Amino acid sequence: MIDFIHLLKDNNIPYKQEVDGWINISCPFHDNGIRGFKGGINIAEVFYHCWNCGGSPIEKVFSELLQISFYETKKLFQEYDIESRIIQKVSKKAKGKDIVLPGVKIGNKGMAYLYLCKRNFDSDYLIRNYSILWGDIIGEYSFRIIVPIYYKKQLVSFQARSIYSKEKCSELGILRYKNMPIELSKINIKHILYNLDNCSEDWLVVVEGVFDCWRLGPKSIAATMGTSMSEEQIILLAERYKKAIFLFDPEKEAQDRAKKYGERLAGLGVEVEIFNPEFEHDPGDYNEEEEKIVRKELLLWVD
Repeated sequence: MIDFIHLLKDNNIPYKQEVDGWINISCPFHDNGIRGFKGGINIAEVFYHCWNCGGSPIEKVFSELLQISFYETKKLFQEYDIESRIIQKVSKKAKGKDIVLPGVKIGNKGMAYLYLCKRNFDSDYLIRNYSILWGDIIGEYSFRIIVPIYYKKQLVSFQARSIYSKEKCSELGILRYKNMPIELSKINIKHILYNLDNCSEDWLVVVEGVFDCWRLGPKSIAATMGTSMSEEQIILLAERYKKAIFLFDPEKEAQDRAKKYGERLAGLGVEVEIFNPEFEHDPGDYNEEEEKIVRKELLLWVD
């Protein structure tokens, strides 16, 4: 699949992005520089059609647009091939030794266990299914829950999440989320999504944090592990899934981000839905009734 959006942007070619898998441009064969946007590029099936002059080979279109040869056009398409980018950016081999997770086993009377129970999580289930650990009360990851991150069944990194509130972390001058250093990770966590190994359908629900994922998981739901999405994450989703449903936090800023990333994915041929149940809090804080409503709406069922 060719990343036509970036190809057009990088070459300063005006376009209009459509949500149904098409990108409209001014036809190079009859528009004469007028931005009529009557030429259409079908992203998924990679073909061109103009409302006025009909179809043309996609290579001929870009050869005319950029005034380059067919050979140069094909070479350019290879540079913007999404699968090649994924191999280069995501599927990197480990540079170092196997990862050793910090922390200790979570005991059923400990702070981490009680913290998760207080937030209405099944602590035993999370320990068993997500292999989480406790960062203990001293050391670099003290008072944090250690979340191992797997990709293709391989441990590639981890995220350490403070049990303190956002306000308390600010007061103490500490980060709420602390990731394993990129240079020590097997893969940068912003090049993948949390829980992708459990998203085996051709669609998935995209949330922001691991707690959101735990609330509605374990299947068909993945977390961006932060308030932003990287280009690598977007490309990875476009390569693997036909549909993405965004369930971001309810604040306007988060919803705006969901729309922004949704438009980017739609431009790569992915069917996109922005789902906002309009509850007052984040998915990770849904109560039992809210969780049931969202699960039913999104067809997220637990076996």
